Amino acid sequence: MKITAYVLLTVCFALAVCVLPVEAAPSIKFVATDVYWSDPYRLVVEGYFLNNGSKFITGITHFELTAYAVHGGQRLYLGNAVWTGYYKLESVRLYPGETSTWTFTVNTERYIDFNHWEVDSYYEYHFLH
Repeated sequence: MKITAYVLLTVCFALAVCVLPVEAAPSIKFVATDVYWSDPYRLVVEGYFLNNGSKFITGITHFELTAYAVHGGQRLYLGNAVWTGYYKLESVRLYPGETSTWTFTVNTERYIDFNHWEVDSYYEYHFLH
């Protein structure tokens, strides 16, 4: 009796997994490829947005980035910037797997010499349902 119940439960689970539709997931990320100074108070961050999800991205409505110099395992703040309602970002259209290259300028209050860097980013976006 226990084996029959187990087999029946396993078959029901397998049918539920195979028959239920899987919802496609939207996802995007920013990958920084270079960070450098254009002058002592202006930091340049180059990179690209990657649609690593399975939905068509129809615009980035909010984007924040924070850049750090990395010295001896410590992250030293270089600067950050926020773009909200920026028409050029809102016009980004990306199919799954596509990329869009961007260069951002960040005004800073101090110059720190660095060889290694890291960039954190946050974004909000629209996608086609």
